[in-house]
Amino acid sequence: MSRYRSTRMKLADGSSVAFAEPTISPTKGAGSQFSDIVTRQKAHDFYNLVGYLPNPDKILRKLNKDIDEYEQLMSDARVKGAWNSRKAGLLGMEWRLERGTSAARQYSFLSDVMASWPMHEIMGELVNGAFYGYQPAEIIWAKVGGNVVPSNLVPKPARWFRYDWKTNALLFLTKEKFDGEYLPPHKFVVARLHPSYDDPYGESLASAVYWPVKFKHLGWRYFATFIERYGMPWIKTTYPSGAQEARVSEMVSMMSKGVQDNIIAYPTDYTAEALNLNDKSSSDIYKAFIELCDQEISIALLGGNLTTQVKGGSFAAAEVHNDIRGDLIHEDIRMVETTIQQVIDWAWVINYGNKDTAPRFCLSPKIRMDQDSATTAKTLVDAGVQFKDIFWQDRFGIKPEELVSESEREAKALQEQEAAVALATAQQNQQSTPQQTAEPKEPDND
Repeated sequence: MSRYRSTRMKLADGSSVAFAEPTISPTKGAGSQFSDIVTRQKAHDFYNLVGYLPNPDKILRKLNKDIDEYEQLMSDARVKGAWNSRKAGLLGMEWRLERGTSAARQYSFLSDVMASWPMHEIMGELVNGAFYGYQPAEIIWAKVGGNVVPSNLVPKPARWFRYDWKTNALLFLTKEKFDGEYLPPHKFVVARLHPSYDDPYGESLASAVYWPVKFKHLGWRYFATFIERYGMPWIKTTYPSGAQEARVSEMVSMMSKGVQDNIIAYPTDYTAEALNLNDKSSSDIYKAFIELCDQEISIALLGGNLTTQVKGGSFAAAEVHNDIRGDLIHEDIRMVETTIQQVIDWAWVINYGNKDTAPRFCLSPKIRMDQDSATTAKTLVDAGVQFKDIFWQDRFGIKPEELVSESEREAKALQEQEAAVALATAQQNQQSTPQQTAEPKEPDND
């Protein structure tokens, strides 16, 4: 029995390409050693009435909602700002392909293909997998010459997809099949944050900010009502004890209109005065509640909230805050790198057969030339430290063609050494050769 199975993948032009996938062929009598014993469908606590696995997110399950419930959270100013700040950390990275052991021609070809991708937009969509838990993206395959290449990677809305409850395979919800249809192999990749067998949808940061956002909006509603009710002065009216009820109602109506028009007229036997019932301590309760919700949102998305946790400003605290934010950004980087690397591995297997030699997709910070780094480098060089070219390229963004290569430096040093030796030899020969003195010329007596 073959250890490979044949699969076919459809391309954008309607054609298809066949390639092999390695499989495991169990030996006769191996039994359950080559299959899953513990499965979801056998678990005592799993019940399913649809063909797909519902998102096990606890908040969505309690609310009986789908992932589109979390999309509304982006309308909150603090959520939007904090998430854009975290996303900016990823989008500030530069991408590159590390050649590794791949052949130069094949590496150059794939690099040129990926250079045509709208990488900034792709990365900006893939990182949403951390907010929603998962972010599918469709690979657009195309034939270029004799190769099948990923001409583009197009992220698609997460709410269109579910996972199969038996195999954890990705499903697409269609109008014809509301419980989802299986997708072709090697057609979709999914950026996910901490996925597991129990939760293939991944961990969603949106679930951590859901209730703080909802409570904050409720606090704003009560705060607005409080301001409307107690923010403006009340009008106190006194009337004679024997006044008729109709007369009193007329007076109240007149005062109410007068507050809006800033004009009040009343008879001399009535009095009116403005009462300021604004209690600052009461309004501070709502403000503190809203700030607390904003703080929880920032902690969930950025790992901390410097503006509310640090009073008076602190450089050290700011550095710690940036370190925490940096750790979260590195988590996003790994998620995006893994997702795009899957596309590269599939393309490499389809065209060249062995993904072990495939180039590696990497993200690294953009090079920023700063005086401190330059001063430090100069101090180290003056102290005798020698750096390779890769140091200057990575740290200061200097292009390889702008540097004198190590081989050129070695050749120049050899020339200087040979020239020094030749000069020393010439001087030594000149010192060892006896100098001839000219004989005095006899005077001419003529």
